[in-house]
Amino acid sequence: MSNPVISPFCKICSWYFQVYPTKLVGGGEDWLRVTYGMPWTSTPIEGSNPIWCQVKSITSEGGDAAKLAAYISVRGNGVLSVPVDNDVPRGRYSISLNFWNEGWSKDVNDCFTIIVR
Repeated sequence: MSNPVISPFCKICSWYFQVYPTKLVGGGEDWLRVTYGMPWTSTPIEGSNPIWCQVKSITSEGGDAAKLAAYISVRGNGVLSVPVDNDVPRGRYSISLNFWNEGWSKDVNDCFTIIVR
């Protein structure tokens, strides 16, 4: 992990108030997510409300699509969510969604790609 850049204001505060900057050590870039169990989420998809959404299909390159399907959920606004604690194998996953509301339905194929490292 690289050393943080400390602003001149922060240096003055540390000298005057004896307050020093803190940094998260040992957790990596996902320390907060893992510590608090925050799920991985995507951005919402814009559309007219009310709108409903469901996962139409999941395909995979080098992973297990059925395993991801057991963990993934989708909200009405198209936000995909995967719990941080999972055993989805590494790979590249393409997600196809089905959107609908009153009198309208649309399949959107391969609209999200999830890369599990």
